[in-house]
Amino acid sequence: VELDQLAAEAPEAILLACRGLSIPHVREETVALTNLPGWWDLPAARREQVFVVDGLRYFHSPGPQVVETLEIIAEILHPEEFQFGHGGEAWQLL
Repeated sequence: VELDQLAAEAPEAILLACRGLSIPHVREETVALTNLPGWWDLPAARREQVFVVDGLRYFHSPGPQVVETLEIIAEILHPEEFQFGHGGEAWQLL
């Protein structure tokens, strides 16, 4: 997805899950992304609602992790309602 396409959608939250990458590796990749002109104009970036998730373990593998992946998404999008304990290990605030 190009940044201008993303900006047109005005996302309120962004989950960054790079295929096959753990959180530390995704963080390394986000440096180039967050330095792009217009990144900090995105509503999610302004509201500090950009999250790095463990794509290697949860978001790109079929199997039993599907339930945990849904729990992670619920925690991120609705923290006042859901606390499964995945924060820190499976997802982090960018």
